[in-house]
Amino acid sequence: MEFACSHVVCNWLKANVNVVSLGVGKLVDISQSGMETFQKPVICGKCSSALSCLSSLQKNVWQCEFCGGENSVDESLATLCIGQRAGVRSDDLYLPRQSEDDYQNLEDTLVIFCVDISGSMSVTTEQGMQDALYRALSSIKQQSPHRRVALVTFNDEVVIYGDGTSTPLTLRDWALVDYDHIWQKGVNYHIPHCIAETYHHLIQRVKLREHGATCLGPAALASVAMASRYPGSKVNIVSTGTVAREIQSVSEDNVLATGVKATLLASDGYFPYEDENNHKLVKEIGNVTKGLEITFQFAVKPDFMEMLPFQLQLSFKTRDQHRITRIITEQRPVTTCRISASRLNMAVLGVHCAQLCASLTMEGQVQEAQRQLKAQQDLLQQVSVCSLIMLVVTHFLFPYCSKWRPIQKEESIYGNWMETMTTICEDITTESQFQQALSDEAAKVVYQMKRASSVR
Repeated sequence: MEFACSHVVCNWLKANVNVVSLGVGKLVDISQSGMETFQKPVICGKCSSALSCLSSLQKNVWQCEFCGGENSVDESLATLCIGQRAGVRSDDLYLPRQSEDDYQNLEDTLVIFCVDISGSMSVTTEQGMQDALYRALSSIKQQSPHRRVALVTFNDEVVIYGDGTSTPLTLRDWALVDYDHIWQKGVNYHIPHCIAETYHHLIQRVKLREHGATCLGPAALASVAMASRYPGSKVNIVSTGTVAREIQSVSEDNVLATGVKATLLASDGYFPYEDENNHKLVKEIGNVTKGLEITFQFAVKPDFMEMLPFQLQLSFKTRDQHRITRIITEQRPVTTCRISASRLNMAVLGVHCAQLCASLTMEGQVQEAQRQLKAQQDLLQQVSVCSLIMLVVTHFLFPYCSKWRPIQKEESIYGNWMETMTTICEDITTESQFQQALSDEAAKVVYQMKRASSVR
């Protein structure tokens, strides 16, 4: 967890600097962490926070620092969860024992090749596509042997082969014009095995023989229906316009973890712009790739304390199919005083502003997005003035010091992001105008801003 400010500010005015950034892409990558793992955390029965370095026990009773609930704790567990990691911050990995019922040969995602075998293909194209599919399947088998892979072909009918181990399902004639029928057939088609078990079956199915017309729409619908059962799945349309390199690229991904869920707790706090209105926020993230960063605003209730505890619980499945829970706990000082610019992290604030305003714009809350942009721009201007003064002072006192140059670079980049969002929002004042005014190009920019990450 990385915070935008050194303190929790309880009397912020226009711009809320109480922002926390989660570098999820880094947090789920535990391959090089070398961290000790534990089997199971001790969980509060009321709010589901975990016993941590901030917890205290009185006669084997733990009063939760987040909700105040009382929990009986075994003394040996308490020693393990607190004594070995006492301090103001803890970062722990929990790797529970796998039960014998767990089927470890499957990932949560599915890759579907939806292949055009209509008469539009030439013999050369047909052979090239077939070879490319062979290579793609082989690559997936080597890189992600636990992944499900399915095959669908289409010409004037749609044939669902699935993972190649079941009887193919053919859709033809009237079935191709019945949306509900196609969707139901796709959703109900089971993909029980991973490619390590089905590779040879799939290879036998990849025998392309072009003939007939094309019914891409029904084939794509059936494929999407199959993929809908597995969040984070991919549907790849393989047609005459698909070159071998594009087919091969679908087997390559940078997914670090699947089924990722983040739970953030802040005692005596709440999270503006989120559905939850209490001290606990739960986010289903899904698949996580390298560099993914998400940010949240939080605020402190009037009856605040001097120190505010935070806890992040990140549960996910690694590429080697281990279910992991990573729990980070720390506390931050609370202040009612004015915060100086030197205590602000512009990287976190800039990313959050881009993500928040993009999300608000996509939801049609354009006026609120404009208000947030204005507040952040005013804050950035104040920080820039302070940074400039410090740069001048530093230049004269320490001519060879370049400490402030990276800050200037960050401010420039994040300032450009804000200007981009302002340009998109400035002519949109109502939700009806939003529906009409947001062009495809602007929508693409907004989507990119929603997935902004730090320039570091």
